[in-house]
Amino acid sequence: MLCFNNGCLFQRDAELMRKIFSGAITNPVQHLRPIEQAIDGLEHFLKQSRYTAHDQLSVADFAIVATLSTVNIVVPLVPDRWPRVCEWFGLMEALPYYSEQNRVGLETLRKHLSGKVTI
Repeated sequence: MLCFNNGCLFQRDAELMRKIFSGAITNPVQHLRPIEQAIDGLEHFLKQSRYTAHDQLSVADFAIVATLSTVNIVVPLVPDRWPRVCEWFGLMEALPYYSEQNRVGLETLRKHLSGKVTI
């Protein structure tokens, strides 16, 4: 699952962010399909277990939630389409270290993005 994050989800997130920060796009709606497909894949994995790699929290969960939280700014997680992803994401957000380690940077990114695209 770390490979899924590094080779798929993070790469698609990074590509979209590069386009946004370079000014190449201001409306990301037409560029979301690759990220949505990656989230579809994550939904498939999470239908088989509680966490991304198995039924216990792993380093893969931390890597994927960090990436997915930035994706969630531009591509809101929709429970109707991704029920397991949303459930898992809620579990991850409830962890004490999520706020301590992720939320501050996430809010900084949200501020920077709000000046570049409609979110």
